[in-house]
Amino acid sequence: MKQNTLRLLSVGSILAVTAAGCILRYRQIGSGFDSAGLPIKGDLNLILLSAVSIFAAVLSLVLCRTLTPHLHEKGLFRPQIVPLFLELASGLLLMAGAVWSLSEMFSTGIQRNQALLELLQLLAGISVLSAAWLRWKKGASLLLLHAVPCLWQVLILLLNFRNWSMDPTIADYCFRLFALICGMCGCYHIGTFCFGGGRRRMTAFWCLSGVFFTLVGAIGESRSWKMMELGVFLWLLGNAIQIYGETKPDVQDEDADQA
Repeated sequence: MKQNTLRLLSVGSILAVTAAGCILRYRQIGSGFDSAGLPIKGDLNLILLSAVSIFAAVLSLVLCRTLTPHLHEKGLFRPQIVPLFLELASGLLLMAGAVWSLSEMFSTGIQRNQALLELLQLLAGISVLSAAWLRWKKGASLLLLHAVPCLWQVLILLLNFRNWSMDPTIADYCFRLFALICGMCGCYHIGTFCFGGGRRRMTAFWCLSGVFFTLVGAIGESRSWKMMELGVFLWLLGNAIQIYGETKPDVQDEDADQA
């Protein structure tokens, strides 16, 4: 009962802050840029959005400190219907976003790097679907299934960051950057539970921070980018719910009891 209350308060509070961030981001995009597309200095929405973003990061840090350590995937990522639904929806959105972007390329011209990223996104969506289903059926997934989404986001950063950093509308690219960093680190730490190297608090921090930045970062983006960010958002949200749920004894604890 106590753990369920903690989960409700933790996930609920970060979702409430995320909703506030989305509203401010929407208002900032609508009125916070001049005719040249540059951010207006001293725009109230931008100032408030920056403050809410910092608060979301600090809140994630505080909330993750309430958790006890847990190293292994079994017993932590237990089969639950709500996380399963969120994680399956995540995989489907990632796949749909990749297909949508590839279909646009066929009409506008295929770019090699972008096509590679979309194919990796498609593979990441399949990996997420497979990981969610394996957790549901067996209580554990495979490390490779978590490595693919992580690698895909790393390549997005490597191939696109230079172009983003040259964009004078820095307020736009910084949310993309934060969203990808949180998503990448979240996927990495989720995967470490597969071999008993999981850090529950660190994983919770990146998942909660990623919930905020991926959804806020999707505001005002293209349809394919929104589908991608929403896919990562649902994956991190589903994992956050499981991380804050009730746990069975860790594998190492069971071994110690048997000894």
